[in-house]
Amino acid sequence: MKFKLKPLALGLLAAAQTATSLRFVMYVDDDPPQKWTPFEPVDTFRNRFGKDAKVTVAIGGWGDTSGFSEGAKDEASRTRYAKNVRAFVDEFGLDGV
Repeated sequence: MKFKLKPLALGLLAAAQTATSLRFVMYVDDDPPQKWTPFEPVDTFRNRFGKDAKVTVAIGGWGDTSGFSEGAKDEASRTRYAKNVRAFVDEFGLDGV
């Protein structure tokens, strides 16, 4: 048996969420960080869930810890990691990590 959600149902499900995240974003330990372009503007993504929805970023995941390990290895890399993550959050108008 197959189930399909109609567009109205999908819209209602999305509207019921108050927070969502960009997921599986890879961390690259470059300074300055590489330029990244999301598949759509963050505000467009946010509006799928309501204009007041909170959008965060999930870095790594699903076994991808290499960037985090590199970013956490010493004080200088932790400082760079924090600076780059903060710049990413600010650049895209995200609400957190």
